[in-house]
Amino acid sequence: MVVWGYNKMVVNYKQKPTHMYNLGQGPFEKENGALYPKNASQRDELMALLNRWRFRTGDRVPYPVAKTDVEDQ
Repeated sequence: MVVWGYNKMVVNYKQKPTHMYNLGQGPFEKENGALYPKNASQRDELMALLNRWRFRTGDRVPYPVAKTDVEDQ
């Protein structure tokens, strides 16, 4: 998950964005904009931010996950 300003994006264990919200416009996270084409540049920017953080911190992904622990999205 990454939060930058009013924007929040959640990724699954495969590092695919599954949820994306503008918390300034919808603080209750009711409208998931992760798959809307109009949000592609914002989604790319948040993924780049998350990847830079992973590089700086040495975060290794994907983590080994048991198939029964997650839903395949």
